[in-house]
Amino acid sequence: MKYCTNCGEQLTDEQSFCTECGEKQGDSRIVNQPVRQTEPAQYSEPPKAPREPMTRKTKIGMAVAAVIVIGLISAHFIVTSMIDPMKQVQAMDRAITDKNADAFFENVSVDKEALLHKEEFLSYIESSDWEYVRSQMINAIENDAQKTAFDHKITGAYGDQLFVMKKVAVVPKLYHTYEIKTIPNQITVATNYSPSNFSIDDLAVDVEKGKENGTVVKAYPGVYELAGKASSDYGDLAATETLEVTSVGGAKEEMAAEFPVETYNFQTDHSDAVLFINGKSTKQKLSSLDSIGPFPEGETVTFFAEWKDKEGKTHQTRTFDNAQIASGSVDLTFESEEEDIVTAAAPEGEEDFFVKEEVGNFVLAFRDAYERALNTIDYQVISSYLRSGSKAEDDLKEYIGDLKDEGFSYNFTENTILSAKPYKGNSYLVTTNEKFIFTNHEGDQTHYDRYKDYVVEVSGDEFQISRIDINETDRDDL
Repeated sequence: MKYCTNCGEQLTDEQSFCTECGEKQGDSRIVNQPVRQTEPAQYSEPPKAPREPMTRKTKIGMAVAAVIVIGLISAHFIVTSMIDPMKQVQAMDRAITDKNADAFFENVSVDKEALLHKEEFLSYIESSDWEYVRSQMINAIENDAQKTAFDHKITGAYGDQLFVMKKVAVVPKLYHTYEIKTIPNQITVATNYSPSNFSIDDLAVDVEKGKENGTVVKAYPGVYELAGKASSDYGDLAATETLEVTSVGGAKEEMAAEFPVETYNFQTDHSDAVLFINGKSTKQKLSSLDSIGPFPEGETVTFFAEWKDKEGKTHQTRTFDNAQIASGSVDLTFESEEEDIVTAAAPEGEEDFFVKEEVGNFVLAFRDAYERALNTIDYQVISSYLRSGSKAEDDLKEYIGDLKDEGFSYNFTENTILSAKPYKGNSYLVTTNEKFIFTNHEGDQTHYDRYKDYVVEVSGDEFQISRIDINETDRDDL
């Protein structure tokens, strides 16, 4: 058997040509082994050594590392979501829609020492154009690409500062959020008496002696009821006031919390006399007092002064009842025994009835003039009726001089002469019953029914009043 020398096809011994490729066959080219077509050389990589199987420890380590990476990525997204300041704004917006004050202020930092009525403050924020306020917060968050460290002031539609957005680092240089803070106003509470104390909601305010104008209270917008208490020698004092705060942002305001009390000026001829209240000594000399009072509103308090002379004899002024004092002044003078004695120089049958009638008419004319003087606050209207340098002149000049034009009025309804009797020397003691209505600047009216004594001095055809004493007064609110 032979094969083609060209293509290697198997041939019989008798074939001279290859039937496959047509090559002529010769003896020299006939071989007994098949000749295969030469293929181009191929290069292959050397076989790799088989991998060694991972140990259990390695597998566990890789699994733990994968869990940690996944956990860190998850934690990043969770933390980012939790501290996203936009969610705060969204929660505040939802609370505004639901009118849920508690939910709103869960996202706002407030001063724990300040007065806060959440519902009223929330209404104030709504009235300040919440959409405008919200847009400022959103812009502050979205435009913070510059990583500014400055605070963002959020104002209302009327220009007052509602909030301050302060950037707060959760993880320095990695995570941050915002604290939305609101600043209360500072209210200076002034009162007319100290020491005293006030309560506003759960807040207690103590006013120290001599510091009537220096107490500061912090408060957010709202209406607050204030109750005050104080104690004095004249009784327990009480006050109620309404504090209305109408803005926010640290503004400074003032309010008056006054006790409704009465005080009276006084005159005396013995400044070393001691004042007695409701029959008990205050151990205070009149020289140490600027005025008598304050008297609690609606309470009756009696007072007088006592003085001892060199012989140890006690002298006492007449007793005053604060409910019966209409003027702003009281007379704490000590009359001598001679002045207390009514001179009966002439028997009743010998009295000059003509003079008595004239003296009575003189007092009635004075009452008409006095009504005009009070309503016009003009002392000169009555000056000619009073003896110069007399106690009556001093008292009425001071009283009318202390009046202020605050819309009050006096209406004298009745002036009755009860008696006119000869008094010391050339003088008469005229007793009157006087009724009048006093209207204060707020329109409140009080009816007075009063008994008085007038000492009228007679000089020829002239009459002048030297002293006026109030004996008894009944006062009723109309």
